[in-house]
Amino acid sequence: PYLYFCCQVVYYLCIRSEKELKLFKVGNIFPDRKQVLINGSDSKTGRDRFIPLPDEMLKVFKQRKILNYPGDYYVFSAPHRNKFVKNGTPGPEPFGKGFFSERFSRIRSKMGVDNSFTIYGFKHTRIIHLKLDGVADQDIMSLTGHVSFSHYLRDLGLTVNAETINNKTRKL
Repeated sequence: PYLYFCCQVVYYLCIRSEKELKLFKVGNIFPDRKQVLINGSDSKTGRDRFIPLPDEMLKVFKQRKILNYPGDYYVFSAPHRNKFVKNGTPGPEPFGKGFFSERFSRIRSKMGVDNSFTIYGFKHTRIIHLKLDGVADQDIMSLTGHVSFSHYLRDLGLTVNAETINNKTRKL
């Protein structure tokens, strides 16, 4: 369930599965504004950015009671040493390097799934879903923090919008 929660956050928020997820704090979730803040120090670009908080993800945060924890707690924390504190809950320390990717790797191996499937792939899948659902390119780029996302779309043959080109093509 904890790994699944991790995958949900990467998918719905389109954040990087290592550094951005690792340093994601409870206080950076703004349910009233339906936004999540990714701090510049946590991101690839070094700039703060607000990400829309989909209803589906807010529901998961509420079900897991994430918003009940102190704002300075990490949403994904290291396993607790205290047997009276439930693991898989926010805590004062972030998880270590490879914490989720190692677990994902073990499950992937048991299922016989190719090594090219990673937790980061959930971000890739979300971008493709948004594109197929008609979300504007600019909105997708704002969500992901990228100036381009064409490398995500090449698997669908969507590096160019064929419909637009076909509609604008002149007859010779």
